[in-house]
Amino acid sequence: MKNRKNSLIAGIMTAVLALGAAGCGNPSNPASVQAKENKTGTAADAAGLTKVRVGTDTMQLAYAQVIGKQNGYYEKNGIDVEITTYAAGIETINAIVTGAADIGAAYDYALCTRLIPASNVRVLSNFVTNADGSYWFETSNPEIQSAADLSKGRIGIVKGTLGEYLIAKELESGGLTLADADISYLSSDGEVVAAYVAKQLDTILGLKPFTEEIEKAEGRHVLNTTGDIGIKSQGFIAADAAFSEANPEAVAAYLKGTQEALDFIKTNTDEAAQICADYLTVSKDDVLKSFDSFTFDVAFSAEDYDHLQEIADWCHENGVLEAETAISDYFVKEPLQIALPEKLTWQ
Repeated sequence: MKNRKNSLIAGIMTAVLALGAAGCGNPSNPASVQAKENKTGTAADAAGLTKVRVGTDTMQLAYAQVIGKQNGYYEKNGIDVEITTYAAGIETINAIVTGAADIGAAYDYALCTRLIPASNVRVLSNFVTNADGSYWFETSNPEIQSAADLSKGRIGIVKGTLGEYLIAKELESGGLTLADADISYLSSDGEVVAAYVAKQLDTILGLKPFTEEIEKAEGRHVLNTTGDIGIKSQGFIAADAAFSEANPEAVAAYLKGTQEALDFIKTNTDEAAQICADYLTVSKDDVLKSFDSFTFDVAFSAEDYDHLQEIADWCHENGVLEAETAISDYFVKEPLQIALPEKLTWQ
């Protein structure tokens, strides 16, 4: 059955508000209750460190947080970071929306879908930018030779994530829309890859960390890359508005510790990959592939702003966001100004 545009929209804004404890943290958990006290500036552990609940995925968006936690960069800057990993970046933003996280890391599209009127989500900085070959589009269907043929097979994506946006842009490059495609929505990138290898899907978005698994698919061939269609993707750090307002120094400490972690990754690549692999229980080789595919730097420039605004405008034009969204209404400068003033070049 053909997908319709409202399949892209359905439940995106309302479902997140109905999320319970599953996947977003248990509100009755004492640690969660204690961390919520950060919003009044009162939560601190015995060492006087401000507690900060951070949500991230289990791939490239997590690396800085893992290194920052394991190497003590956050503690050195006066905060006690509690990391919760989620299947996708969109879930970290959902955790902010529902009060289960103070800070989250997500890709541009997922972040923009949550920037609605009265949203408590605030943008802090960019910190991951993909290289042109980081993502690609591939199929095992011999009838599909270009983006214009993508209506001929089943496409697997995770709803609300960067992959959904990139697939939509690939379809556009072939003169198609999501309404023209047979879309299967799955719960994680790993599930998408497994279904593809099992021939339950015809076309997917390829990701470097899953290269070995994807190469097991019979008859696969690459159509093009995101770079070929002029699309770059960026990961951003976001925070709860109330938490950021009440704790600007703690949020600044988080940004500073994250940059220190990224600097460590750049100069100690092999050791950093092993730390991340052990913490996230993933392949060290997969982590190293991600290191080679992304640029890591805590910053916010005019280019970053324009990038987010372009995606927010696309979301509005395609019905994902009901209202027009100005990124300036959701960007908080103070933490980055405190932590790394030279890295804030957007005014």
